[in-house]
Amino acid sequence: MLRTIGVAAAGILLSAALIVLMSFVELHLTSFGEMARDVRKDSPTLRRGERQADPVRLLKESGLRRDLVYQPLIALAVGLLVGAAGRKSVSGVVVVALGPFIVLVVTSDPWVLRGLGFALGYAALALLTAHSLVRWRSRRRGAGTSAHTGMVGAGSA
Repeated sequence: MLRTIGVAAAGILLSAALIVLMSFVELHLTSFGEMARDVRKDSPTLRRGERQADPVRLLKESGLRRDLVYQPLIALAVGLLVGAAGRKSVSGVVVVALGPFIVLVVTSDPWVLRGLGFALGYAALALLTAHSLVRWRSRRRGAGTSAHTGMVGAGSA
């Protein structure tokens, strides 16, 4: 029970840390972030109307990167963490570990149903990843030893 709580807490912390990293990358390493910094600084380039790119296009590109790259990677990382540290039943742990992330996804999208759809997709990705890793680990463990006796070559007959 304590291990399950620890894995869920680690998943929550991992998703929070990756959200911060995602925001840092988006604001410091993309053209959208450059535009956002120019707006915040009230730069002379902005006052003269010499924008490099269309802000609406940059906002759409940023949203696509968030929805199709960053957030699926967060769900995949949480699924890998839960699958690597979890036991056989990981469904509840994945749901708890992704809870705050899912709430963020649903509430940050201007269209709630679209956000809900993305959130369900990310949850399915994390669940599939965690279950696959747990199955792979159990098969790998069970290849040389019997699950019941722990002895090499002993069958469960």
